[in-house]
Amino acid sequence: MRTWLVLAVVAATTSLGLMQTSGSQDMLTVLGMIAGMLLAWSLMLGPQLLRQDFRQDLPMADVLKAYPLRGWQLALGELLAPAVILTAIQWVLLLLIVAAVALLKQAGLGWPGNCGIALAAALLLPLLNCVTLLIPNAAVLLFPAWFQAGKEGGQGIEATGQRIILMLGQLVVFIITLIPAAAVFGVVLVLLKLFLSFALAIPLASVASALVLGVEIAFGVRLLGWLFERFDVAGDPVGR
Repeated sequence: MRTWLVLAVVAATTSLGLMQTSGSQDMLTVLGMIAGMLLAWSLMLGPQLLRQDFRQDLPMADVLKAYPLRGWQLALGELLAPAVILTAIQWVLLLLIVAAVALLKQAGLGWPGNCGIALAAALLLPLLNCVTLLIPNAAVLLFPAWFQAGKEGGQGIEATGQRIILMLGQLVVFIITLIPAAAVFGVVLVLLKLFLSFALAIPLASVASALVLGVEIAFGVRLLGWLFERFDVAGDPVGR
């Protein structure tokens, strides 16, 4: 929460500075700029801030394993809490952005185009959040000694270096994961624009891309559940 407040203050300060240099900016437009900055930050930093998943619960793996649930069910439950919180925040920010853009006198894509982009973003954001949450959760089960689980964990330059390496690795995996969905989105968008307007084509193309992301997420949840089932609690250097 403290980190979110810092980000909000930075975004507000930046936007207010821009407003002073351009006196024609409306306050709602400035609010939209703040919302856009926070939305962009939330995509990359949100999963790192919301750690109500295996990254926090790994020291209690023995308790989780006692639940009468399959591994993939536990994995899905661990992911849903931060994903729902993050998506709700992003949808509110998206509404603020749409409201701000609606007041601009020169909206390049027009109201239908802006609504189409907003619908596409609203559909894809929950899936992108799930992907960005799956990657660190899989990493914490594969490399538990490298992660700071719970409130305690390794400190110092060595631990910082490990986290930087893991973050870079997660970024690479995230980019690779997006390639199939982005390719499907581009192909479907080009084909649909031959018959439909841009305002209709982009949300429909996002549906096709969402299907690809959904398949990847389903596979990822199954993999995460399998990793948790084979996770050795007795040999866990983090929880013990």
